[in-house]
Amino acid sequence: MQGARVIGSLLGGICLVLLTALTGHSDAIDPRTIQDNAAVPVFASAGPGVVGQTFVSHYPRLHAIQVRWIVPADFVSSPRATITLHLRENPAASTDLAAAIIGLDEVRNNAFSKFVFAPIQNSRARSLYFLLDLGEVESDALGFWSSAGDDYPDGQLFLNGVAADRDLVFRAYYEPDAPLVLGALQDAFARFGWGLAVALFVFVVIGLAVIWIGDLPLIAAATLAMGAGLAILSALSLLLLFLPMPGTLAISATLGVVLIVALARAFFAVKRASVRFDWLAAMLGAVALLAAMVGLAQIRDLPVPLWIDSGTHAESIRHLLEQGRLPASQFYHMGFQAATAALVRLAGLAIPQAMLLMGPLLIVQTGLSVFALSRRLSASALAGLVAAAGIWFLSPTPSYFTTWGRYPLLLGGALLPLALFFAVEWLDAPRFDARRFSLALVTFGGLAFAHVRLTVFYIVFVVVYALLCSTQHQRGRRLARVGLVGAIGLLFGILWLALLTLRGLSWQVILQGPTAPIPIDISTATAVVLSHHGPVFYLLAALAAVVAIVRRTRVARVALAWYASLGLISLSPLNRALITADLVILMGYLPAALIIGDAAHHLTEWMKSAAARIIWAAAIAITVILGARDVVSVVNPATVLFTDADAAAITWIRANTRADAKFLVNSFLWTDKDFVPSDGGMWIPYSAGRSIDYAHSSQPNVEQEIAGRGIDYIYLGRRAGVLTRADFACQPDRYMLVYREDGIDIYRVKR
Repeated sequence: MQGARVIGSLLGGICLVLLTALTGHSDAIDPRTIQDNAAVPVFASAGPGVVGQTFVSHYPRLHAIQVRWIVPADFVSSPRATITLHLRENPAASTDLAAAIIGLDEVRNNAFSKFVFAPIQNSRARSLYFLLDLGEVESDALGFWSSAGDDYPDGQLFLNGVAADRDLVFRAYYEPDAPLVLGALQDAFARFGWGLAVALFVFVVIGLAVIWIGDLPLIAAATLAMGAGLAILSALSLLLLFLPMPGTLAISATLGVVLIVALARAFFAVKRASVRFDWLAAMLGAVALLAAMVGLAQIRDLPVPLWIDSGTHAESIRHLLEQGRLPASQFYHMGFQAATAALVRLAGLAIPQAMLLMGPLLIVQTGLSVFALSRRLSASALAGLVAAAGIWFLSPTPSYFTTWGRYPLLLGGALLPLALFFAVEWLDAPRFDARRFSLALVTFGGLAFAHVRLTVFYIVFVVVYALLCSTQHQRGRRLARVGLVGAIGLLFGILWLALLTLRGLSWQVILQGPTAPIPIDISTATAVVLSHHGPVFYLLAALAAVVAIVRRTRVARVALAWYASLGLISLSPLNRALITADLVILMGYLPAALIIGDAAHHLTEWMKSAAARIIWAAAIAITVILGARDVVSVVNPATVLFTDADAAAITWIRANTRADAKFLVNSFLWTDKDFVPSDGGMWIPYSAGRSIDYAHSSQPNVEQEIAGRGIDYIYLGRRAGVLTRADFACQPDRYMLVYREDGIDIYRVKR
């Protein structure tokens, strides 16, 4: 029997490592080599060399090129046909530096295909050229997207060997190796080290002042403390709707008092020997440190946070810091703004830098919170460790939320498992415990003001837990406790509504907030959770769930019932008011991690052999390393709006424009009716201190927009929008070009 278990462990470990190695990808986007402006179709004739593009690689180890296709509905070709990308020094060269082949079955209309080749070691700062050999494809049958003008400054499109004043839609990728990542980490620590130290100090100290660390390992106590600190700051954000934000001196003095209380509590806890050290907790600390390093590596190339939502959050934080209160329009998801504003004020960081730092910090906290919940439910630190590692290194979410700038969802995802931990502690207490009740209440409040929709996840879980994990005698008591927390939460909600009413908001406006549709369709959400190592993560969860159903384990039963209930709610007529299907899909990592962690605990109990346990430990360690290598590159190139070129333009703006200058920036239609900034100009207020405005229609009257909004300058970045360079270049009597560098144009309005 022992021999069979060792052999089974060996085969299972090998399968796990192979699945991890065969999924995901390890290359990273070159943020300065993205040309996504798709305006003009380019249909090429068959034969090598008819379509090409010059470009500059800004990183060593260039590894892949993506292009975007146009495939007509009546397109027909041989199923065995292939397309070859040739990478060369320049358009005149005839020798390949590298080549890559894809099958025609990989080509989809309006979609990208990636040509992957062996890394080019010396590709940094090197001008290169790629051309596409269409092979057997019929003449003029297959096309590509290109820009309308020369939007990419480092290269140009070639058609039949002749340069055109346009650029292909393409992206370049490089493969980071260990020296490159280590160098990036050094830069990241130099850039964020002080802010990271301040953030850890503030959040941990605030949490330690109130948390019950009792019978917990040392690292687990710190884990709960940091999460509780974030929850407290999030809950206190309610006051910022009505009361002014305290100054730096007041915050520092409060933190000093809190630190004294925290140190005193920790001293007496250690003196009572209620704080213990164990090796699994130490391993958690080591893996969490690796997760933090990976998180910093994820933002190594980002001057500012990604995508559109980030700008909205930055504006709320700026308003809070300048006006002392949150804007009246920002009455949901206030916790992230409050915590980040405190970090900006105490660490002296710029708003974009503080937001970037909060991303990896919240991802690490998510894993730590899941560790606490999984450990509590499975009564196993190993279960918690495996669950946390799965979230950090296998699941694409929550790391992917930084790509969309969904920082409130990141904070909510970090607080949800922690709030559930304290809810379970409260529900399981044999008698009324004021401290546990207070912590359950505070963390629930923090969750509500971090991301209001996640309160539905919370309520459904505690009801499912009370029903499935209670004897008939316990069930009534636990449901009554759930009702008590819910009643006090309702009082918080009434207070919140009252404060908003005092700010002049109508109930209709307030209640419309949570029913606004989230612009993520189900297919996109599914594609995200199954990207990178997502297939491995959810396959492990599915296998563990099947075994758990057969064995009737408690944790899997609760997790599955919880997730199934959420799915039913998302499909009901109430889905817009409560939760939507895309949110349920994106948050699937939490029940999956709990099931995987519990399965790891039971697997360890089943294995009596030390050899079998060593094999599984080695397999998990290798999986973590492979997963870390993949998660480093989680950034989606489509959401990169601000690059080093914008940073250089911002420096020019600070030095050459008045402090009260106003910029018109480009925009695009984001949802059915909302226009938002489309390029790096969105970050001018937070990086240069100048105000901006943007057009709110697809065919704006430029002169009217400029005159009516008091515009002094026009900022045109490297991403397309409703404004074009031709709108201004053809009118030199009205607009003077004062800056043109690296794809950024700035025009001054002549008065």
